[in-house]
Formats: sequence, structure tokens, C-alpha cells
Amino acid sequence: GRSEPPTEQAREAWLAIGRRGGKSKIVAMVAIPLAMGFAMAMGSTLSTSPTMRADLATDIKAAGAAGFDYVEIWAAKLRAFLKERSTSELKDLFSQSGLSPLSINSIEHITFRDTLAYESIKGKCEELSRIASEVGCPCIVVVPGRLPQAGASRENIVAESVRVLNELCDIA
Repeated sequence: GRSEPPTEQAREAWLAIGRRGGKSKIVAMVAIPLAMGFAMAMGSTLSTSPTMRADLATDIKAAGAAGFDYVEIWAAKLRAFLKERSTSELKDLFSQSGLSPLSINSIEHITFRDTLAYESIKGKCEELSRIASEVGCPCIVVVPGRLPQAGASRENIVAESVRVLNELCDIA
């Protein structure tokens, strides 16, 4: 229930996250940029997905006012923003707020999809890659899908993940 954005950057956060609450996704979002050597990952980042009721412009302004360095853009908020405004305006908003975009979150369930669903995944990758390029965002978060009902061996899981990630990287 805040009516005003924070005036200073938080130094730590305590979260009560239950089973299937996304802990692995959060760890991956932190670990992957670090493993890839992004120096920018050492700065503080606001993820816009938890601020559900605020629009993207409000999130960016609040993050800048609170002293964050980067913003992870929730794809749903990004699409809502772009219905009314342009990528050029988004890039300007980041600049005016003294922030940089770190990632766009996310393309979900990318592995073990049927042909039609996988074509949709590739379309989302093309869309978000174009937007990321236009606003200077270096990363798009992708999330694996559920295992097939019949299960899959470790080798099949690795092979499917590598295949899909390679194809999506070629698109990006």
C-alpha cells in the first residue's frame, strides 16, 4: 500500500516463497547474467513483474528515483506500453530516469512444444528481440517447458534445450 515510490534503494529483501513459487527462476535470473560475465549484473535491478498494478513508465520512474541501476522489463507491461507509445519513447524514458534495461522477462515454456506452439515461441522471440535491440536491452529471459507426459531422459532434456536455445539465439 505505498502511495509514493521509495526514496532510497533497499539493501536487502526477505521473501517468504512457498513450493513452486518461482525460487529457481529467480536464482536463474541472477546466476545466468553473472555466468555470462555481464558486469552490469552487479548493479541493482528492479523487476517490474512484482509491481503488478503499476504501468511500465511508473516502474521506470520509481526505479530511477529509488536509485536502481537497471530494470528487468516484464513482457506483459512492455506490450501494454507499446500499444500507446513507441520503443523510442521507452528508450528516452530509461535515459531520463538514469537507468538501463537489463532484460525482458520472459518467453515461457520454450521446450517440448508442438509445432504450432513452437512457431508462436519463435514469433515472440522475433518480436522481443527487435524491441530489445531498439531499446538497448541485452537479454531476454526464456523459461523451459514442462516435461512430456511420458517423461524424458536427461539426454533428451539436454538435447531439446540445446536445440531450442540455439534456434532462438539464431533468431535473436
